Amino acid sequence: MRATRFIAILMTFGASVVLGATATFLPVGLTTVPPGMDVTFDIVLGVEAISSFEAADVVIGTDQASDILFAYAPEWDAAFFNITPPTPDQPFYAQGVFVGGNNPVPVGASLLLGTITLKTTGMTEGTYTVMINSAIDGGISKLSREHDRDLLHGEATFAIKCIAADADCDGDFDLIDFSGLSSCLLGPAQSVAPQCQRYDTEPDGDVDMMDARALLVGFTGPL
Repeated sequence: MRATRFIAILMTFGASVVLGATATFLPVGLTTVPPGMDVTFDIVLGVEAISSFEAADVVIGTDQASDILFAYAPEWDAAFFNITPPTPDQPFYAQGVFVGGNNPVPVGASLLLGTITLKTTGMTEGTYTVMINSAIDGGISKLSREHDRDLLHGEATFAIKCIAADADCDGDFDLIDFSGLSSCLLGPAQSVAPQCQRYDTEPDGDVDMMDARALLVGFTGPL
């Protein structure tokens, strides 16, 4: 329904609308970080139906990260005559930024847009999504050439997962992590209780001296 409504609006102003431009988030695949570590993606924009583009309007957002930052790639700075300053606090997502630009002549079929950085401070373990959506309340992401519009979409997933043996999930190996090891250190071939699974660093289904050694080697103290 929302996509239909936006297409109707563009058609009213004489624009030809095509679905299918792609925003590719790099690296491709699931990115996994410990809690509190930044997640970074490069974003490449590419047309699908129109041969090239000369303008871009892009809203990048997430409903889950604690903050979102954006920096243009040098390739984008070199290609565009007018560049939109990154505009944060977009109403479409809990965290979002509006970016883009326009040029007197087409810049090509694809181009590196820039880098998005997601802050994970205060977030818990789980899988999350950052996206560029072609149809969202109050706005639209698209690549354009003259009167043609190639609607833009793409997303990436990232996971927050505590490091094995980091029992309190604070990103370090310290005495708090060691304090729980003694009750879990049952030796080889002994089943692991749910509360002890973080200490199974190999993982091989038990908590033994190999796991204790891994925690000792990785000991950092509080960070």
